[in-house]
Amino acid sequence: SLQYFSRKLNISLAALDKAFKKHENITPKKWLNKRLVTEIKIELNRSDISIGEIAFKFGFSEVTNFTKFFKKYVGINPEEFRKNYSIH
Repeated sequence: SLQYFSRKLNISLAALDKAFKKHENITPKKWLNKRLVTEIKIELNRSDISIGEIAFKFGFSEVTNFTKFFKKYVGINPEEFRKNYSIH
């Protein structure tokens, strides 16, 4: 979470947001979400574990929330992604 990073850096969330926008030209939340999607895609490609297990592995308490999150950023749901882009 962003709170984790702000605590580790010993700065406020506002300072983190401002510095991140200045240097990365994107909000830390958007960057973190993009990174999370990348990691989820890797997991969907490399493993046969269930979508539910992947959801919980990445901190989602509900599979439906995980599916909505993934579809928002990728345009298709995790099952479709795995079916269409899986390397195994």
